[in-house]
Amino acid sequence: MLMELSKKIGLSVVIGLLLSLFSTAFSSPIILESSDAKPIDLGPHYQLFVDSEHTTTIDDILSPSQEIKFGPLPNGKFNLGYRPEAHWFKLHVANDESRAIKQLLEFNFPLLDELNVYLVHDSSKRILAQYDAGDLTPFSSRDYQHPNFIFPVTFPARTDVTLYFRILSKGSMTAGATLWQPDIFPERSRLEYFYLALYLGLLIGLLSYNFLLYLSLRDVSYLYYVLFANSLFFAIGSYSGLWFELLWPLSPYWHNLSVPISFSFVGIFAILFSKSFLQTHHTVPRLDKAFSFIMVAFIALLISSPIVSISYSAPALSVLAVTLAGIVMAIGIKLSLKGNRTAVIYLISWLFFILGVLVLSARNFGLIPNTALTQYSLFIGSALEMLLLSFALAQRIEQVQKHSQHLITANSELKDQESSLRQLAHYDALTGLSNRTLIMEKFSLLLAHSKRNSTKLAILFLDLDRFKPINDLYGHHIGDDVLIMMADRLRSLLRNSDAIGRIGGDEFIVLVEEGDGEFNPQEVANKIKSTIAEPISIMGDNLQLGVSIGTAIYPDNGKDLATLVSFADTAMYIDKAYRHS
Repeated sequence: MLMELSKKIGLSVVIGLLLSLFSTAFSSPIILESSDAKPIDLGPHYQLFVDSEHTTTIDDILSPSQEIKFGPLPNGKFNLGYRPEAHWFKLHVANDESRAIKQLLEFNFPLLDELNVYLVHDSSKRILAQYDAGDLTPFSSRDYQHPNFIFPVTFPARTDVTLYFRILSKGSMTAGATLWQPDIFPERSRLEYFYLALYLGLLIGLLSYNFLLYLSLRDVSYLYYVLFANSLFFAIGSYSGLWFELLWPLSPYWHNLSVPISFSFVGIFAILFSKSFLQTHHTVPRLDKAFSFIMVAFIALLISSPIVSISYSAPALSVLAVTLAGIVMAIGIKLSLKGNRTAVIYLISWLFFILGVLVLSARNFGLIPNTALTQYSLFIGSALEMLLLSFALAQRIEQVQKHSQHLITANSELKDQESSLRQLAHYDALTGLSNRTLIMEKFSLLLAHSKRNSTKLAILFLDLDRFKPINDLYGHHIGDDVLIMMADRLRSLLRNSDAIGRIGGDEFIVLVEEGDGEFNPQEVANKIKSTIAEPISIMGDNLQLGVSIGTAIYPDNGKDLATLVSFADTAMYIDKAYRHS
């Protein structure tokens, strides 16, 4: 029993000593030095008291009768996420020099609803200075015109003081603060404005360029990109407090409302761009439905923003952003694995943006510390993302050009095929003469022309004599050569205004139109007969063909196509019978 009791007493003493040392470490003051130009990060020196009822005042804090105890920050983090309570922070500052030191106290997060700063003398507990600010009051009421909250603080000579901060905010409880020397802060502020202007200028350039491309190409993906970039432009300006300073300094209500509204638009147009750019409806239909579901959630958040407290809409926005990031990653990876080159660029670009959103969301939830990198992670990630997405759209132009060239080539091939089909449909494949269909169309047109102009038109039906024995004796390939030879003889004999056609086997049609008062179809028939009768040499044999011709003349032998064709056909058989007899 005595041994156990002594062990417990010893353990209690050790724990007490550790707590004493721990408390001393947290209460050790910041020592100011006027010669040290480095900014001082106050977050690691904070002690915290949480006022759940929102009733504690600075008088309660300083009153000896009140038992208000400050403790260490949870896990050492001064970004506490979305918390409804009022939070009191304190830290000790010592000025051991013989003169007062002036500093600028900057709170690094511009979206704090209520901010009260008290400078209290350690010995007398007297309030040396008090500052009240917050984004619920007009921007013009600030002593220092800057998107962040800036307070000029003077630390008396050879004095220990305590800084108390009371922060109440419906958004992220981000309490990071920094002490700056007055001559250093303007240089840093100008640099911040330069980087912000560079970022916004980049967005303006990208959205302008892609808007012109949209006007030229009429591809809706470019329009969604422009709307995405434009909404991101306003979201970043709202989030950084820049638009509160420049555009609506007298409207704190709209300043607080613009953040969830603009970021909701970012989510909506990011999804619309992704759906259009990657054609997710066809490429990944299941994930496309997830896209649609998240977009509906963003639209609901957008509509409800004016009536729902930002203490609810801001966490919901962060959750939707993380969910959207997961869906985008899944789609990008899936399409990249399928060999989609633009999906690879899309995935890399969104990795940068998602990384920025995740870092920002983690900072807002208090999971990671507030640093320059985490504070501007969204700026960095979104800038890289928009650059790469613009590059991906440029790659798409190249793909469209290649596709257009492919279509031009395919169209040319189709025209060639169409020409070939037309050739097959209207011309004899062996001789190249008009076939029955085309020659009859020509006959119909020439007949109509003759009727209008009261001119004559002759149709001659030709049937080769003694062709079948040649075909049977020497073979079909020799017969084909003979037909080609006869077609060439007919071409050389007739005028350009005359028409020739092969209507099958060894049968041909010749159309002779009256021209310049000359019209002698019988003379044409005689020339054809003498030309066809010229000997031909086949495998060392001299052979001679003949031709039977039947002629019909408009209007002498008929006034319509059917009558003239029938007359010429009958006349041809009469001529063949006469020749054979």
